[in-house]
Amino acid sequence: MFNEATMVQEVTKKQLQGIKFLVAGGDYGQMNATTFEVFGIDFVDKCLRGFDEYYYSGRDEGKQKSPSEYAQEFKKLKDRVEKETGKKLLVLFLDPSAKGLAEEIKQVCPDVNIPNAENDVALGISRVQKLMSYMRHYLSPKQKHLISERYQYEYDKDKLDKGIEEPIKLNDHCSDAERYLVMGVWKYIRQLLPHLIGEKD
Repeated sequence: MFNEATMVQEVTKKQLQGIKFLVAGGDYGQMNATTFEVFGIDFVDKCLRGFDEYYYSGRDEGKQKSPSEYAQEFKKLKDRVEKETGKKLLVLFLDPSAKGLAEEIKQVCPDVNIPNAENDVALGISRVQKLMSYMRHYLSPKQKHLISERYQYEYDKDKLDKGIEEPIKLNDHCSDAERYLVMGVWKYIRQLLPHLIGEKD
């Protein structure tokens, strides 16, 4: 379903005009990767556009970061994308298990709302797939780890043979962050896509 040639795009100045504000999704790990993915809802072209990402794996780097350090990294990302785009990053849909990180981010970014993220994996995946199938979901070239996961994220083949769709919990940290975000903004995205009205989630 993923076609890098058509689904990875830099946001143009004209497209940026259709975006009112930015949102982020975040997945937290101690030794596993912590990542933040930044997107904007394009209300003119009626799609979700990727802007940037932060990614750090304590396991790969051999050094773990604390929640307060990750909060500072989020602030740097926020400040950078706001400066580059002129748009405010207003909401972070964060890994529901990362309560400590959420509190740290609230301290350094009090203007960012951090609602409870929905963690329905199957529904979240189906919504991301639906956006992709309608060509309403674009990634930025800066989202290198999320792009890489597009080629690695897969269902357990043994369970698929039994009719069970369950993703393998590997190479999924950026995808989880993206899924939290899509779940969080879904009510807005549905309003932009008339062909989804009346369809079941």
